[in-house]
Amino acid sequence: MSKSFAKFVVAWGGGDVVVELNVNITEWLEIACGEEITLDGQGYSYDGERFQDTWHFSGGIEGDLRVTYDSCESSGDPGDGWLGSPRSALVFVAKSFPNIPAEEYEEIERRN
Repeated sequence: MSKSFAKFVVAWGGGDVVVELNVNITEWLEIACGEEITLDGQGYSYDGERFQDTWHFSGGIEGDLRVTYDSCESSGDPGDGWLGSPRSALVFVAKSFPNIPAEEYEEIERRN
């Protein structure tokens, strides 16, 4: 498994549901550069039922983030759990990464 480069956390249902997503450097660069990317979270349990959280990024760090959920036990339409910008859900970004030269990381930061 790749090392976590950034971490996103969102909550809904009055804080009853809190989900997080750790992304590696490749996924972070796709998000930061504005590519549309969809990633599955770790899933969560609520009221005795298991759910899958899915994270939909588009438009860069100031763009759109939609986190949907769907029951793992029954098929149905996914619901919207959280809507906002990736920046508002971002709780951690590595300030350095062993395989990225400092000047390249600074360029990534300038683009955001």
